[in-house]
Amino acid sequence: MLNSTHTQFVKEIRQKVKTHYSDDFIRKVIEYHKRFADTNFFAFKSWIYGQLKYYGEERRTFSIPIVRHHFPSSKLLLLDLGCGLGCSTVVYSSQGYQAVGIDTDGDAVKIAKMRAREDKADCQLVVGDARRLPFRSVVFDVCLCIEVIEHMGSGREELIYETLRVTKELGIIQIETPNRLSLKDHHDTRLYLINCLPKKIAWFYARLRNRILKSGLSNYVTIFYLKRLLRSCDCKILGDIMGYNFDELMKYACERSSGSRNAQLFVKLCRIPKFELIVRVVKIFLPNIYLTVRKE
Repeated sequence: MLNSTHTQFVKEIRQKVKTHYSDDFIRKVIEYHKRFADTNFFAFKSWIYGQLKYYGEERRTFSIPIVRHHFPSSKLLLLDLGCGLGCSTVVYSSQGYQAVGIDTDGDAVKIAKMRAREDKADCQLVVGDARRLPFRSVVFDVCLCIEVIEHMGSGREELIYETLRVTKELGIIQIETPNRLSLKDHHDTRLYLINCLPKKIAWFYARLRNRILKSGLSNYVTIFYLKRLLRSCDCKILGDIMGYNFDELMKYACERSSGSRNAQLFVKLCRIPKFELIVRVVKIFLPNIYLTVRKE
């Protein structure tokens, strides 16, 4: 499939995703992800569809409500760390936020700027290192650290410290990263139990199953590691269950229970004794870690 013409693949994407983006933009996204796909075509297609549809919808339904929960006004300055192809930056900008995206990959930033033009989004996109941010201290109201930490072999501490440096007091930081304790790797290989294996054996297994990426395997962390790191900083974790604490999550479910079956089910389950404890145990093994952090 990787050897098929761009025109055929673009048509397939349009039929499946029904995206509004131009064919030129879709081709750019395809070319960008070909650099990493290698034999892992499953991940390749997931990336493409995600960039053109899923990630934007996820931000609107999950990430933005959490920010609005703490900051009702959209007149905020927001930083998107590791913005990649600019999906989160553009989505937040379309919601009225003054959004700035930064990434070390210049090619990704060029495509992000193209996305911003096609979406008519008024946002800034710059090339830079998240571990040495080119911004003054105490500038941003909200910082997004979405799927960035797993790409850091070392330098996670510098990333967190820099993020806190540029965030205003009482500002919010959203952290999202794949969970090392998840039973299935939903980010790189889509294989079960591979996170439990030593790195060299995991790499060999992924190569054997044709699920390896040219960039190698990501460096996943656990929620315990992140909490330990954040405790050494001047900040407070506001939510660790999909970005909420348990009481906020229950309230959010109650508000949405009239139109969502999942919310209705969650409200019913909340009546079970010790259900909160069950949720806190289950969250340790969820596919992704979601933390909402406030700078004190």
